[in-house]
Amino acid sequence: MKNTLDKVTAIINARIFDGEQVIEARNVLIQGETIIAVGTDVPEDAVIVDANHATLLPGLIDAHVHTSIGGLRDAVKFGVTTELEMNGDFTERGRAIQLKNVEGAADVRSAGTAITAPGGHPDELLPDGDEIPEFVLKELEKLSKEDREAMLAAYAHDHEEVPQVTTVEEAIKHVHTQVENGGGLY
Repeated sequence: MKNTLDKVTAIINARIFDGEQVIEARNVLIQGETIIAVGTDVPEDAVIVDANHATLLPGLIDAHVHTSIGGLRDAVKFGVTTELEMNGDFTERGRAIQLKNVEGAADVRSAGTAITAPGGHPDELLPDGDEIPEFVLKELEKLSKEDREAMLAAYAHDHEEVPQVTTVEEAIKHVHTQVENGGGLY
């Protein structure tokens, strides 16, 4: 008996968009989580998915989100496979904590903590010291116990003061520091 990861799934009769154009191939073979062939014959023992009247395309990227675990799960339902978090708890460390054992969710990347001018947005949304903002506490109430604990653990582990800059030079220096510290899209 074949291991599940060894099984080949064949998506047949698909209209295939490769990210730039519709291509003539009509079959895509997948093994595990990897596309192994496009446009080839279908093996006899493949699991068949008939995509007649459907279009197969690369996962979409939402390049500006303020998300949650539920939001990441919803994203996948709509074909968004990657989200770029703009200042949230989904930095590299926070993501590892929050998404441990979470399945069926979009991948999320973050450039890290936001930067602002003194008193600028999103300063009004952020805590003073270690205090969790009221709007975050209200959102936590809506989560399952497991998701709430993961978010609090990520917050405690990954909480930093939001850097403030007042000049172009300070902003440039901050960006360089982020890159030196492995910043950018994790």
